[in-house]
Amino acid sequence: MIDKNSDGIPTSNKKSRWSAILLVGIVILGAGLRLYQLDLRSIWFDESMSIRLAQFSFVEMFQRMREDIHPPLYYCILKLWRYIVGDSLFMLRAVSAFCSTVSIFLIYWIAKRVAFE
Repeated sequence: MIDKNSDGIPTSNKKSRWSAILLVGIVILGAGLRLYQLDLRSIWFDESMSIRLAQFSFVEMFQRMREDIHPPLYYCILKLWRYIVGDSLFMLRAVSAFCSTVSIFLIYWIAKRVAFE
């Protein structure tokens, strides 16, 4: 018997358990690949610009971002992240690694919803 979850997507307990285990494995592998030797290379120009913007106060950061074409959310996240965990190269790059790791789960979720609609 095939059950449906709250979204109306057909699932079976065994199949959904294996897909959850597979998803967790892929996310862990993705995180490992993103974090492996994250701070090995020196800072690139675009990274240095982002780090520099995150060092300013919020007011000055937004004033300087008026000249930038990129949306401000990343800079705000980077500033808060830097305040919480510090400013080592590994930790500053970990923001992007974390966001891209979360995107693995989001892509899976979107694909699952699209496939069963």
